Amino acid sequence: MLLIDSDNYPAAGVETLFFPGGEPHVKVPLESESVALLLKLRNWNDVGFAALVVDAFQRQGRLKHVFIPYFPAARQDKTDGRAALSLHVLGRLFGPTPISVFDPHSTRIHEHVKIERVYMPADLAIAVKEDVVGIIAPDAGAQLRAANFHQRFYPQADLILASKKRDPQTGALSNYQLPPLRRAGRYIIVDDICDGGGTFNLLAAEFAKRAVGLPGRSPLELFVSHGIFSKGLGALSPTICSITTTDSWCRLAESERLTVVPLVDIVQRVMQGISEGEEHA
Repeated sequence: MLLIDSDNYPAAGVETLFFPGGEPHVKVPLESESVALLLKLRNWNDVGFAALVVDAFQRQGRLKHVFIPYFPAARQDKTDGRAALSLHVLGRLFGPTPISVFDPHSTRIHEHVKIERVYMPADLAIAVKEDVVGIIAPDAGAQLRAANFHQRFYPQADLILASKKRDPQTGALSNYQLPPLRRAGRYIIVDDICDGGGTFNLLAAEFAKRAVGLPGRSPLELFVSHGIFSKGLGALSPTICSITTTDSWCRLAESERLTVVPLVDIVQRVMQGISEGEEHA
């Protein structure tokens, strides 16, 4: 089975182009081999090309699996009657295609998108550190995600739920609350998306005030499934000593502060399962 990563369409012989009118278009090779698609959708050009690539391989009868790790518009899953229900629009665009996703933000994604399987950070191969004493959910929305991460990788650590208030009109954050930290050691903040990083900076400021947060006593790390980093890594508090994300969205090179975990490992395991299933069919 051929794995096609949208970050490198040419390697698989997929041609992408724009017509003079601005319309995206694709051409895919005429082969007989089955195909799995790993589609990184960071902007609307990516979305348009992905929908066309899916259609082209479906028409050849070769498409076996579609993995869209960061599903666009998952944060736009409701409407007040004035705003578009963007998640529903994306779901219609891909139509009946069964899609696997990685750590979707929305709990309502199944209502709008034909989801085959949801992968989570627990499915990743992450190096476990021995000195971790706490897993922090930065807000209520991250609680379940952090709990799963805690159970899978660090069940011996404390699970800590922080909280915040957000002004629905302006989006401004305030009244950040971080519960007491019982012991010194490494703490990991766990969430799905880092955009500008405002929530994590508030948490880091509270963490630094605690005795266990003093330099040299308790390192603070950040794990996010989707690293957008719209203001750059420099916008994140220096109290956060290291950051781990996947390549679902992040296009930054690894550095001393950043580690990028490739999602292709998950896809390869999926492909192996599909191949084994076909052999025993």
